[in-house]
Amino acid sequence: MAIASVLVSCQDKESGGYVVEAKNVLYSNNKIATVEAQSIYFDASEYDYYYETIASCSYEKNGFKIKLPKTLNGKFLEPWDDDGMDYITISDKNAKVGIVEFYALDKSGEEIGEFYFEGKSSSIFSEGEAVYVYADRNFTMKGTDEGFEEEDEFSYSWYEECNCTFKKGWNIIYTTYDVDIDSQKVTILLTTNKPSGMNWVWSFDYWDERGKSPVRTIKSIKDVKKNFLRK
Repeated sequence: MAIASVLVSCQDKESGGYVVEAKNVLYSNNKIATVEAQSIYFDASEYDYYYETIASCSYEKNGFKIKLPKTLNGKFLEPWDDDGMDYITISDKNAKVGIVEFYALDKSGEEIGEFYFEGKSSSIFSEGEAVYVYADRNFTMKGTDEGFEEEDEFSYSWYEECNCTFKKGWNIIYTTYDVDIDSQKVTILLTTNKPSGMNWVWSFDYWDERGKSPVRTIKSIKDVKKNFLRK
């Protein structure tokens, strides 16, 4: 029997918050007691990035329901910086964004893993992952690019499309990878519209002895692909 994970994201009209609900999380762990939503900020005095908890909830019945603040504090926001990706056109260069990640804590308050929102397909050559992003205004990012790569004895062509329309508040960036074996072509799509043809599910990654990954920023589209897709 297939186990599905359900995501519900909505505006909480009573408090103005943004609710994220996950049910039937894949690879769940009975050590999980609490879920924390954490955002990243830059400390100029330390010249480094740090995590800070912006919301938390209990983990129950193989899932969680967490309420994010309606407005993300300005210290978590940074402008996009897409140097080297000239094909992307940003409608408002002053737009700032911030991310949130979801971590699991055990009963003692120790972080033991991270939750991911992933796109599953019947094909092993198609996959995706999503990142929650807060935008301080409405803006768009659009563009396409293509090229050819050679790695050792393997070569392939690639096509990349960015089609994101951000609304002020919380958004989701979906990134999908599709590989056509016959044509040796990789197609990458970044969009704020939920892609069809995939089953989007929550999964849990238990760290065991590995510990937390280094801070992952989202100052550019390159960061989304490099830091948030588990390739």
